[in-house]
Amino acid sequence: MTLLKLAAACLSLLMTATGAVAQFKICNDTDLRQSVAIAYKDGDAWVSEGWWAIDPNECKNAAGGDLKNRYYYYRATVPGGTFVGEDYWFCTQSEPFTIRGEKDCEARGYRREVFSEVDTGQAKSFTLTLIAADSQRDPEPEPEPKQEEVARPTQPSSPQPGSLGEPFTVTAVFQGCDRIDGNLSCRFYANGWRWFAYDGGGSVLDRLNYLDGLSPGTLLTVSGDVLNYGDISAEVAVYTAAERRSETEVDNTTLGIQGKWRHSDGRTMWEIVGAEIYEYYDGEGVTESFFYIADQCDAAGGRPGPFLVRVIPEAYQDPDCYFLLGWDAEFLQLAYAGSVNGQTDDFWKVWD
Repeated sequence: MTLLKLAAACLSLLMTATGAVAQFKICNDTDLRQSVAIAYKDGDAWVSEGWWAIDPNECKNAAGGDLKNRYYYYRATVPGGTFVGEDYWFCTQSEPFTIRGEKDCEARGYRREVFSEVDTGQAKSFTLTLIAADSQRDPEPEPEPKQEEVARPTQPSSPQPGSLGEPFTVTAVFQGCDRIDGNLSCRFYANGWRWFAYDGGGSVLDRLNYLDGLSPGTLLTVSGDVLNYGDISAEVAVYTAAERRSETEVDNTTLGIQGKWRHSDGRTMWEIVGAEIYEYYDGEGVTESFFYIADQCDAAGGRPGPFLVRVIPEAYQDPDCYFLLGWDAEFLQLAYAGSVNGQTDDFWKVWD
């Protein structure tokens, strides 16, 4: 049995087929409340449903009657946790839902999120139990014959890490994808670098298509192989990519300062999109740069941060470091680390 994990809660699965009333039951044998969604085949269409709020030591029925499918899919989350799925993707939303179809989730106003697979064997009834990692037991399937087995979504195979270059796994800020001659080129920012992945460059195409559906500024966990390094950029092959929650003050700041900001001089404006800054002066574009939030900066002479570090790729110079003095929904205050008079750069949010 493949161990399916909820990484943040250190969970594993106990899958047990039962001989009781026919149903697909989910039990929570953890000390955390779980929000659970399932997905399954209904005729020619995939259906996803949720959420079942299941308290510790509680069980709930997600489907009644004899099981019609061998394969079911589930997603279980806890506040602040990250669900580690198996590259099966279905539509969800924050509110309770029943959604038909697994395609075009974002275009239809839903989220596209990863699920894990449950193989019920030949059982008519099945219990999926979320348990602590130290309480694993083997499944006890009920050998009931099935009338028909339905097709399940294809899980694309990925190259082994290190097969094309240097393996990496990073937490990143997604920036966007472009189509060049019909081929996808996607970029994201991590560790102060620009990362590029291309269709035909070793990446799993399903992951590039997934990235193409995201908005700039989406927080990601990405892994793959580095193919080539530049001065401030890297060309990579992406094997896995999944959204992640805002988990740190750096994440909160990066997301919180998105948008348009007008300088106190009345003529300078920064538009922050994802990890990129577009600077305008009197309405004319001046520079395009990218930024990251850091605790240290060489230009600060050992003074503590946090800093907004701004990199102008075409300038061929050291990054600009700004003390991040404060920000909220309306006001952003910076101070250039090289300033000798303590002058601040004050910005006010521009609402379209």
